[in-house]
Amino acid sequence: MPPYHSGAAPRAGRQMISGRSAVDYPWLEEYRTCGIPVTLEPYPDEPSHFFVQRAARQFPRMGCVQLGLEISYAEIDALSDSLALALGGLGVEKGDRVATMLPTSVQFVLADTAISKAGAAHVPCSFLESPVNLGRKFEESAPGALIVLAEHLPLAERLRELVAGGNVIVTDLHDFSAGKCRRGHPGGAMRLLDLIERSGRGAPRVDIDPARDLETLLFTGGTTGVAKGCMLTHRNVVANAIQNPVVFGPSGNLFRGNMSVMMGNPFFHSYGHSIFHTMAQMCFTLLLLPDPRDYRSMLAMVREYHPVLQAGVPVQFRNLLAEDTRRARVIGISGSAPLQPGTQDRFEERGAGVVTEGYGLSELTAVSHFNVSTLIRLMGGRKMLKLLNA
Repeated sequence: MPPYHSGAAPRAGRQMISGRSAVDYPWLEEYRTCGIPVTLEPYPDEPSHFFVQRAARQFPRMGCVQLGLEISYAEIDALSDSLALALGGLGVEKGDRVATMLPTSVQFVLADTAISKAGAAHVPCSFLESPVNLGRKFEESAPGALIVLAEHLPLAERLRELVAGGNVIVTDLHDFSAGKCRRGHPGGAMRLLDLIERSGRGAPRVDIDPARDLETLLFTGGTTGVAKGCMLTHRNVVANAIQNPVVFGPSGNLFRGNMSVMMGNPFFHSYGHSIFHTMAQMCFTLLLLPDPRDYRSMLAMVREYHPVLQAGVPVQFRNLLAEDTRRARVIGISGSAPLQPGTQDRFEERGAGVVTEGYGLSELTAVSHFNVSTLIRLMGGRKMLKLLNA
């Protein structure tokens, strides 16, 4: 028999998971402490862009902040409609792939949402990779278009022959900033803002089956060999985004559409991609940091917008300790690598807040585990938390 299986028939009132009694799973005691349900089924039968559309309807004042610009979910929803139409005009059809080489940015949020609306699958890539590795990914995915920052256009040109129709779309971070938009000549590429302006309004009509149609083709395994694409459906992405915030228990619903979160982790990485959808699902305002190593800008945004949460990687939380973090006071969510115990302790000692961590795999749509011990301590211990969730 498998571990923790009693062999007895489930008693009346016990919930069943995959044919096994819920009492067999040892972690469910922590679920009860934190007020986490055994299952969240049924999940909504929706594509991933549903999150941005819902946020635009329910919380029109929430959105994203980038380089001093505040842009609402309603604006992102409308712009992504136009971009989805533009992609269709370039020949992108349902089931095709669209690659991006973008940092954490409004452009990434916009592209991901538009690609979903167009019925295509997003292939997020890192501009830090070698042309050889990127070439392999493009050969495997055969993208119908590539969206890239202007500063990485030379790299995109080396990959153009692997993009259907040579459809390279270029953008500048300052296209979405409080400063003046830079409208330089993009060479042989198309400019993102021009495509949006020319395409008109209204989203394309695409019939998406969330359980079967791909939302993203996320390449992983590159540290142990040639990267392979994980085929993640809309159902995978939507379910994971709904599961993640449940670790905060019933009280987490109080935050929906009512706070901001510091996003310093790369969205092209599986962890960042998952957390982006999670925070959009919660209708939070996303404080976007394109350069994950710009710690002073990170802290400046924290001091101005007072986010409750900060998503990042262990090295970011460690390096933040070299700055003045006394007024930060965030709940840090660390992922993608083990968090050093010393970093967690020093973060609290410096008055910067607390840091907890999660774990996951790209094949599981990123997040699969979360350490709730820090949250239990933050809420006053197990007895207090059970009382709050009663």
